[in-house]
Amino acid sequence: MPETYMLDTDICSYIIRDRPPRLKKAFLEHEKDAVCISAVTYAELLYGLEKKPSEKLERDISEFVILVKIVDWNYAAAQKYAKIRHYLTANGRVISDFDMQIAAAALAMNAKLITNNKKHFGMVPELALADWLL
Repeated sequence: MPETYMLDTDICSYIIRDRPPRLKKAFLEHEKDAVCISAVTYAELLYGLEKKPSEKLERDISEFVILVKIVDWNYAAAQKYAKIRHYLTANGRVISDFDMQIAAAALAMNAKLITNNKKHFGMVPELALADWLL
């Protein structure tokens, strides 16, 4: 079975803006069925659009989401989220709720999370990470 990649919000934003171009190139080298985003990430992208409305950004986001699967935040992700939040809280570590939800979604589907935020996501046990910006 081919590897599944889940993109975090920052990576999506970089791809949408085509900065840096090598990231979008790396993204386009993968099969559509191998790359996804969490519904949480999609919500964050839409929130960004609400904050700074732009026809170009709206078009760019619409074109981007055609190229990826949007994965629902589901029962399995909720279970992973509870474990992640308990672990991080018990160990005095803090990351945003959205980052924990994205990590949980990736873990629930056994996906490798594509991120350049290893500082936060690296605190999540068993979460496989890759950085396409390197």
